[in-house]
Amino acid sequence: MFDYHMHSRVSFDGHDTGLNMAKAAQAAGLKEICFTDHLDYDPRGLIRMDFDTESYNAAYDGLEVPGLTIRRGAEFGMLRDN
Repeated sequence: MFDYHMHSRVSFDGHDTGLNMAKAAQAAGLKEICFTDHLDYDPRGLIRMDFDTESYNAAYDGLEVPGLTIRRGAEFGMLRDN
């Protein structure tokens, strides 16, 4: 089983580290995961829900859990312009 929609604390709505999440995924029997932290835009410029590239890379560079494939992605979105 795979999980390709995971948000670590790099994302505004994540609450745990990538390592802790990867270990939990492995313990749950997952074979592959993908961190898809938010990169969302508000055309009005009122809300910022994006991640810092340096923080993103620091969180996942070198992240390894034996027996678990770890991929990186992003969840792109745009808030409606009301």
